[in-house]
Amino acid sequence: MGLPTLPAGWSYAPLKRVTTVRFSSVDKHSLPEETPVRLCNYLDVYRSEQITRRLEFMQATASRSEIERFSLLPGDVLLTKDSEEPSDIGVPSCVVEQLDGVVCGYHLALVRPRPDVVDGRFLQRSLQATGIRDQFYARAVGVTRFAIGLGEVGDALVPVAPLMVQHRIAAFLDHKTAAIDQLIQRKERLIELLREKREALITQAVTKGLDPNVPKKDSGVGWIGSFPAHWQLRRLKQIATRLVVGIAQAATQAYAASGIPLVRSTNLRRDRLLVDDLLYIDKSFADQLRSKYIRPGDLLTVRTGNAGVTAVVPPELPISQCFTMLITTLRQEHSPYFFSLQLNSAIGATHFRRESWGTAQENISVPILQNTPVLVPPPSEQRGIVTMLNERTANVDAALAAVERQTQVLREYRQALISAAVTGQFAVAGDAA
Repeated sequence: MGLPTLPAGWSYAPLKRVTTVRFSSVDKHSLPEETPVRLCNYLDVYRSEQITRRLEFMQATASRSEIERFSLLPGDVLLTKDSEEPSDIGVPSCVVEQLDGVVCGYHLALVRPRPDVVDGRFLQRSLQATGIRDQFYARAVGVTRFAIGLGEVGDALVPVAPLMVQHRIAAFLDHKTAAIDQLIQRKERLIELLREKREALITQAVTKGLDPNVPKKDSGVGWIGSFPAHWQLRRLKQIATRLVVGIAQAATQAYAASGIPLVRSTNLRRDRLLVDDLLYIDKSFADQLRSKYIRPGDLLTVRTGNAGVTAVVPPELPISQCFTMLITTLRQEHSPYFFSLQLNSAIGATHFRRESWGTAQENISVPILQNTPVLVPPPSEQRGIVTMLNERTANVDAALAAVERQTQVLREYRQALISAAVTGQFAVAGDAA
């Protein structure tokens, strides 16, 4: 694995040579024979670059030896050591102030720099740098959950600059990343407002129609309210010819380099199906489940996770299968694009939120989708609403895409700045390096 070349007077050193590394054994459970402590846990580190007293630490207990070994000191760096994704291994955060009674929690490594060699804030930034942090991804092992061992953490190479240079770079990056983060927050707020505008525009159109002056009647459903009197209130199953679940059995043995496309929930977005990352299954296997074939115009709805998210099967998929999603084939006269918009609108989202079950993830079933209340305009009006929304949301979508690109550029610049600074690729505050 290639690491950037360092300036003269700098060097790479294994983490274990310039710090002490310990894996915490303190879990979230409280035992009566142990001492109450506040626990800095995995999410505190994952979500925050700096560990401060502003965080709401979990209450737990620890033994006397654990308190001695894992109490936090200013300058300590905490690292995630296991996760569901290998890219989440080695996420660093730095303790920047005195935190009495706070200990490092389970799933974390406590890395304590030698103060005469390494500045904790510089080390934390170094462990964020491209190439350096990649060492943790490469050494993580696992299938459904990934972890890295104590030896692999200790063997990771980190840049070591003269101590005064480290202080200078750390202060520079704290200042610069704070300014970039403010810009990113503003962009994210603008993205949020644009999405709210888009959703409000769609919800208004698919529940009230295009003419605000037409007579209305009450739906009797609290989250739907009134709707045009010439529309109908139906259950989704009443306007469909088929509503079933897709392939719900193991299909890995049927995966193939080509054949019948297999759509997964990861391919679905609201009102959009992505066709550039599809798996394929053997046609003979797919033919055994012929009743589950999906075709252009069918609606696909996510069952688990982003439950209720719906998209229309596009013409690019003349015949395909889907994995554990809900398939709706509407009666021929109805517009699948109109009902995809409605199921993804505020009224659809509210229904699925009320009817779904599960704690870690929301889940919906065929009966829940069958009984989803839908507003049914005349078919010609359905198509007219879709055409109007395509026109009116185009500008919003273009603005969203532009701001999202700007946000991504800012994130990439932030990462490049950190990586360049901690490897001495440019001088900071007059430093000759």
